[in-house]
This record gives sequence, structure tokens and C-alpha cells, in this order.
Amino acid sequence: AGQDELCVVCGDKASGYHYNALTCEGCKGFFRRSVTKKAVYRCKSGGSCEMDMYMRRKCQDCRLRKCRAVGMLAECEIDVKTLHEFSVPLWSSLTSNIDLTPPQTEKLLQFLRSVPGQFHPASLRSHHTPPNTSNLWSSVV
Repeated sequence: AGQDELCVVCGDKASGYHYNALTCEGCKGFFRRSVTKKAVYRCKSGGSCEMDMYMRRKCQDCRLRKCRAVGMLAECEIDVKTLHEFSVPLWSSLTSNIDLTPPQTEKLLQFLRSVPGQFHPASLRSHHTPPNTSNLWSSVV
């Protein structure tokens, strides 16, 4: 996430895309724990709390509602151990079969960076040379 990007749940500094939404580390962890525990929260104000960096700690019910409202999905949870085992083969497979434009490459790198401690895309990028895809379509046709 860029330096000026904000968490769509609470407005704190965003660290990347987590569970399908641009969020801070706090909201990422809160959502993960809530989903894992199948937590049920109750708002003392009838579900009308305005979510910000202060209120995120005061009302878990409204925070979880906001997480869902901005599109956070439990289905986007990645089995990090499994993903780590396939990180380099995945990267090699992706980059050897397609020719990514710079914006597409950046989006892929941003996604990979959102998995803490599992990928080091900067080092992968420095060793990667763009694949020759000129004969890719001829083998398909």
C-alpha cells in the first residue's frame, strides 16, 4: 500500500489488501480472529457506531459489520503454509506463461506482498527476465 492509502474500515494507515479489501494490520487481524472464532458481537448502540481509529476498539460488532460492508471475505483467507510451499513454483509458473504489463506486474507484486513473510517479490523481480511469449499462441492454435 502507498504511504497515503488508508484502511477502508477505520481510516488508519493501510498495509495492503487483506481478505479482498485495503486495510490496516489491526483490521486484518481483527477480521481474521473474528472469522476464525466465529465471533458474535453485540453493539450497545443498535449497530449505528461510526467507525474510525478510536471506535474500532470500542465496538467490535460495528467494526465487523464495516469489514463485511467494505467487501472483506473470509473465503479470501489463504492457507499461508501451503502457499509458502508453492510460492516460487507459483511465481515461476505465472511469469513463464504470460507477459505482464508493468501495471499488472505491480498488482501481482502488491498481492504477493500482502502475505506477510511468505514472498519476497523484490528479489524475485531482480532475477526475473521477461519470458519470450512470441510462440505461445502458435502452440495453442
